[in-house]
Amino acid sequence: MAQQNDSEFPMPPEDKYYVVDSGYPNKKGFLAPYRSSRNRVVRYHMSQFTTNHPPRNKHELFNRWHASLRSIIERTFGVWKKKWRILCEFPRYNIEVQKRVVTATMGLHNFIRISNFSDEDFAEAMGHTEIINTDVATDLADVEVAEVADGDFMTNIRENIANMLWEDKNP
Repeated sequence: MAQQNDSEFPMPPEDKYYVVDSGYPNKKGFLAPYRSSRNRVVRYHMSQFTTNHPPRNKHELFNRWHASLRSIIERTFGVWKKKWRILCEFPRYNIEVQKRVVTATMGLHNFIRISNFSDEDFAEAMGHTEIINTDVATDLADVEVAEVADGDFMTNIRENIANMLWEDKNP
């Protein structure tokens, strides 16, 4: 994992976290999906959820939201790499140059998005995006987190979010 091998890996601020795939542990700063276990199958991928096969419980509902968000993030990286082709040529640059290129292109990318300039690459990509109920997504920012040990920190956040989503779906 990148953050274990790089002392300069940027950890998120205390009240933020990275949305990560199931290859990462669900630990402070990293929000992973629920995993299947020996006793319980928990679906995750968007293709597993259809009109005829909606989420069956709060864990699958959370995973559906998580997968939807990861899909948008991955699409954003795809558009970013398409727009800034230098990102695909990294092997020929040293790590310091790579860091500066990433920072510069990300800054330009964010400037374009914030300034609401017409961006054909994003318009094309967003035409294929499924966005789920944004009202609940806004409420997720207000999830309160109890003081818990580092190992349980993100598990507690994930459980609170799953409960909120499930309660909103089943009032």
